[in-house]
Amino acid sequence: MPLLWLLACGAAPGNGEGESDAAMPVAGAPVAEPRRPAPGFDLPRLGGGEVSLAQLEGTVVVVDFWATWCAPCTETVPVLNAFYDAHREERVAVFGISVDDGGEEMVAEWVAEQGVRYPTLLAGIDLSQRYGAPGFPATFVIASDGTIQDLHVGSLDSSDLEASLVAARSYEKSLVDLEAPGSPHKSQSPDR
Repeated sequence: MPLLWLLACGAAPGNGEGESDAAMPVAGAPVAEPRRPAPGFDLPRLGGGEVSLAQLEGTVVVVDFWATWCAPCTETVPVLNAFYDAHREERVAVFGISVDDGGEEMVAEWVAEQGVRYPTLLAGIDLSQRYGAPGFPATFVIASDGTIQDLHVGSLDSSDLEASLVAARSYEKSLVDLEAPGSPHKSQSPDR
């Protein structure tokens, strides 16, 4: 069970010779992988209501998968609170997604204890698996077109998150530029 807990919290055992597992990303660093669509979700919001990823099209979305039993997950809360406060008036949404199966009351207690200010959604571990979260916390930055921009595993700092936001906005601008009239990359239909 301890090994399972370590893996679930984003830690990886070494190879026994003081070296870390090369396949495990460095905590907080974005994990490079091909851009792919973020799995959709319709999730209940702690305190009432529902949030659908489809309704957030055109918005950069940050989702942080966490669990009440994951000690490293508490370290992301202040970073996400600050990011949420700094960008709440922009087209940026931040959500914590609890993978706990202990019920809303347990999650609400943890959220209050940690001082979480951004919205919390309730899910199961299956959604984090569909996203490909290798452990917790796992923070995904979803570009405005619904594709995954970055994945940060483990502890997170504000510069990581800000860099992901800049990259997502740069990607969004490149899409707009491709569709601009007169763009050499815009698909053109033949005149008839």
